[in-house]
Amino acid sequence: MNSSSFEGHRAIRYLGQYKPIAPYPLTEGLLIVPAGWGMFTWGYGEMRLNVSYLVGPDELSDQALADIYRKWLAFDAFILHDSIPITYFDNNTIGAIDVIPADVSPLSQNPDYNQIDYENIAHIALTEKPSEENLPSISYATLFASYIQLADELKEMIEWYVSLPFRWFIRPNSFFNTNYWQLIHAVILLERLIGQPPRCLDSVGVCATCNTHPQRHYSMTRRDWLRKFLADRINSVEVRDDYARTIDTAISVRNKIAHTPLFDRSESPEFPIGETQTYGIDRATTDYEHDFIALQSLLFSLREISRYLLLDQAFGTKYYPKLKSLNAVRIASGETSSLEQ
Repeated sequence: MNSSSFEGHRAIRYLGQYKPIAPYPLTEGLLIVPAGWGMFTWGYGEMRLNVSYLVGPDELSDQALADIYRKWLAFDAFILHDSIPITYFDNNTIGAIDVIPADVSPLSQNPDYNQIDYENIAHIALTEKPSEENLPSISYATLFASYIQLADELKEMIEWYVSLPFRWFIRPNSFFNTNYWQLIHAVILLERLIGQPPRCLDSVGVCATCNTHPQRHYSMTRRDWLRKFLADRINSVEVRDDYARTIDTAISVRNKIAHTPLFDRSESPEFPIGETQTYGIDRATTDYEHDFIALQSLLFSLREISRYLLLDQAFGTKYYPKLKSLNAVRIASGETSSLEQ
């Protein structure tokens, strides 16, 4: 197979962190064709991104190809844990019907940066280091075939996960930023995944004063139901306790936002230049109100929990690792750089 096999073929361009090492077939007659890389505008600068094309069967209409591209994009962004394709799609940079240009060579003897084997994407899907032991083998194509068959409710939750409200390059102490909105977004998904406690079956009867039935109630508190839900899925007591504490904190913030104006007043903490500080669950759940990095750590942890619960519910991964810490390094006065541990 050579570049002339695809030259001029109808397709839709894709920009993201990753691309397959060779033309990669999917179900529904779809094919991902790797097509080099380029520098693309991102914020106030540029970013190196890999380029691919999604090719559909000849009998597929332009509209049908565009529709399936959008569905595939949600799956791709979720499984590869990459928000970049969604951002460029929403900015109308990708998503239009195109043709594969003549200079595309889909086969590469020396793979480009982040050109990977799509037959095993476990370390990316599970957000672990490539050297991590005991990771299952995960095929991109197999997962996509499963994704197509998922119930609409699950696919909607995956699309909700990847449609994160986010803004790059906002000024410090801005009037509006998306931190708390990201938290609300995550809590909505978590509550949908966790569901409600079972209803109590006992009947209280009719109120003698107003002649109405009292509102039905749950057989356990939401806090206890959360812990039961996690215990049914996660063997490690430490992991499920950290998950529960993180979710409790997020729900508490969400409840405050629901009943009163609540602004993000967190600020970047001051510590010596060159010093590294670690933000684990303790700091994330206690310091988020005033410490910007603690708030970021809380948001990252919520995204991780949502991801692993959703992966398990959609694809049966049953993988629940410890939450990662966030390391913050002071690089200059008033500037910090954050890095997941």
